[in-house]
Amino acid sequence: MLRTFFINLLIFILLLNFGARILLCETRAGAEECFEIHFEAIINASFEYAADYKSCVNNKNVKHIAVRNQKRTERDRIQEAVAAICTRFESCNILINNFDYFQCIKIVSLENMLDTLTIKFISTIALIDLDEELNQAEKDFMKCSVQAEHKYINATASAYLDFVLCTDT
Repeated sequence: MLRTFFINLLIFILLLNFGARILLCETRAGAEECFEIHFEAIINASFEYAADYKSCVNNKNVKHIAVRNQKRTERDRIQEAVAAICTRFESCNILINNFDYFQCIKIVSLENMLDTLTIKFISTIALIDLDEELNQAEKDFMKCSVQAEHKYINATASAYLDFVLCTDT
């Protein structure tokens, strides 16, 4: 956002400079026409940049949504395991006899420990994958936005060169 502001500020300053050249009675034939052509090229470059940048943002958002949806399965598996752990402990709570209760907790705890290890394994793998996939989405976005900026800078530089050549003739 800040980068876009500075680019637009630079364009504004350049346009003021070009306007000043025309207002200072630059008498070459067609200077105003050159300025209008240049101004139109700058506007077109700005619109193209805005469209390209918006496309980059949309692609990033689509990738983030896809990553979240992919992780839904792991999340469901974890929630099922947590529910199973809670259900097992709750089944022991209804026992009145202390011996039966502690025996139940002992058995259930072993099963729950296996589920807890499974939860830890699933969540660790999912977290690593999620981090890598989101980082890749961010890298792709940065590459896309830099390409859009490069295209924009080339277009404005070309428009400036055309303007200079037009006004020097």
